[in-house]
Amino acid sequence: MIKRFRYSSLFEKKLRSYTKEQRQEIIAEIETFAQDPFAIHLRTHPLRPPMAGQYSFSIFPNLLITFRFLKPDHSEVIFYDIGGHEIYK
Repeated sequence: MIKRFRYSSLFEKKLRSYTKEQRQEIIAEIETFAQDPFAIHLRTHPLRPPMAGQYSFSIFPNLLITFRFLKPDHSEVIFYDIGGHEIYK
């Protein structure tokens, strides 16, 4: 279970660009992620170089969040980016 979230300025800026309804759906999925970061429907997976050490999970089929676990027990994460598959570039 994740107890603490941190957010990059890029993540916060992009999150504000979504509509209120979209943000509510995103927050609902983040709450699911907080309970179980590896829930099957989130499709959480580690990323390859040059983003090695980071993970991503899916909110919608073409809406992803990249993040890193900050503690070995997975109790703290930082969200780096949100968007479509272009966030991998």
